[in-house]
Amino acid sequence: MKAKLLVMLLAILGSFIVVPAQAVTALPLDPRVGDRCEKDPKVPKAWKEYQDITWNYPACPHPYRYVSGKLTSKTPKTVQNTRSELLSVDQCMIANFWATKRAEQSRGEVLGPNYTLQLVPFQSPDYKMKSNPQDDYKVWIKAFEDVMNKSSDLPFNFKVVVPDKYFMLPNTLKSYEIGYKYWEDYPDPRDKVVQPGVMRLVQDVVTAADPQIDFSKANHMWIIGPPTANRKDLISWDLYKYTIQTQEKLMKRLYLAQNPFDYKFDLKNRSQNDKKYGKMKSNYIFDGSGALGWSHYWGHSSGTFTTFASVQGYPDQMMDWGIMQKKDSDWLALHKWILQMISDDQVRCAPKDKVTTHWLKPSTIKGGYEKLLMVPISSSDYLAVESIRPYGYSYKIPKCQQGALVYVAHLYGQGFNEKTIHVPATTKKKGCPGRGPSELGALVKGDSVSYGGVRITVVEAGDFGDVVRVEPGV
Repeated sequence: MKAKLLVMLLAILGSFIVVPAQAVTALPLDPRVGDRCEKDPKVPKAWKEYQDITWNYPACPHPYRYVSGKLTSKTPKTVQNTRSELLSVDQCMIANFWATKRAEQSRGEVLGPNYTLQLVPFQSPDYKMKSNPQDDYKVWIKAFEDVMNKSSDLPFNFKVVVPDKYFMLPNTLKSYEIGYKYWEDYPDPRDKVVQPGVMRLVQDVVTAADPQIDFSKANHMWIIGPPTANRKDLISWDLYKYTIQTQEKLMKRLYLAQNPFDYKFDLKNRSQNDKKYGKMKSNYIFDGSGALGWSHYWGHSSGTFTTFASVQGYPDQMMDWGIMQKKDSDWLALHKWILQMISDDQVRCAPKDKVTTHWLKPSTIKGGYEKLLMVPISSSDYLAVESIRPYGYSYKIPKCQQGALVYVAHLYGQGFNEKTIHVPATTKKKGCPGRGPSELGALVKGDSVSYGGVRITVVEAGDFGDVVRVEPGV
């Protein structure tokens, strides 16, 4: 009887409170078993408090470490087509996007190899700091660099540089009036009005820091607040339309970053923050995404990706895979290729009007293996397929959610029309946890999906990855 009452009570509570999946059950010993929202029992010590606060908020703890893996010696029985039987890889380089993106990378204007992000930390008369920002931010900086460098099969050399002091503002932080109450709730976040005090603060920080920082080697800069700053006085402001002149160069796509530590003193729980800040503000500001969240936001704000996401057949759903989507798994293999984390030799380009077979190694295992299959459908749509296994930052993906992930690069390079469309499997995975059709949408052996006149079928699967067949279809 008591058990039945407990179940009824939890059901009633669940109708009012959003909690992470399986939050009321015992946690598994291995984070690869169960739902992605579960705590990681092997979380690094430096991230344990953050994970606990995320769990209790409640929000979904994201991956806070990188898990390396090696390719098994086992091989599939199915023979794949040779590369000579496929299209040249340049035919899968997205039209009206690739050349522009590579040119921007060569000029250091977007994320890519040998990229340096300059952090400019500040203090103010009402938020004075006695500590060294190199010490204060080292855990976050190391994690941010790892998300970029460890995810790459090629030398990537992403660096975050921070000076050894906080630069003093001439005025109190409060006086700039850039806290949460000055951020209006707009239907479209692109319409968010930048308050006058934002650029006034940026100019004051740069004036103080410019004589002591050499900006010549920096691709972009983040102005970042003191670790003690309360969100009533400081939130993040995306200044991608703004520039500022330093002694060395004109800095573009500015970003004023709220410090990442306010969860320690300015965060209660979701319901309390809803009352204090409004639902959109509190939920947007804190989701427990850690360094993957930083990578996500800067992937957008740096101009590298627009990448809205959707799920075919589910107009109200969002794609639940990749750093630029849900932030709870590794970079999509396509995005790694765009970032130059994998080489052209790791990409197979298949024609849409011919039957071909492809062995895709797990996309998160380190090494120069073939990891991405592309099929050009039209000048605006390119089908992508990769093999998901629990490595890299995808280590929390449960076994029943693993498989061949099929998605479409739609209108890439066309600004806010750009979209990544997940084409999910329709097979029901009974007993498999998941928050929607996308999480449960990776293809397992025997599954097929169709898009744009092309059918993708998984013909063999194992620790070695997935073998898929491409053929003309509905």
